[in-house]
Amino acid sequence: QKSNPNRKISYLFGFESLFVNEGISFRMGNQQDNYEDRRLASAGFGWQGPKLGFNYGYEKDMGSDDFRHLVDLIVQF
Repeated sequence: QKSNPNRKISYLFGFESLFVNEGISFRMGNQQDNYEDRRLASAGFGWQGPKLGFNYGYEKDMGSDDFRHLVDLIVQF
């Protein structure tokens, strides 16, 4: 709390939907960070098989041109 004396909050919300019920998912989200004064929007999709999974995400800072791609590979054993 010493670095945040005004007690500014950050909040996130999102949803995930499963398609075809075979492990394919779609995600969307939003983050409002009042402490750092930025807003992020994100979208992504994923696939989860019996032993192998893959997730991709895209995140954009709505107040600038900054963005990033996120990739996860999941191996279950």
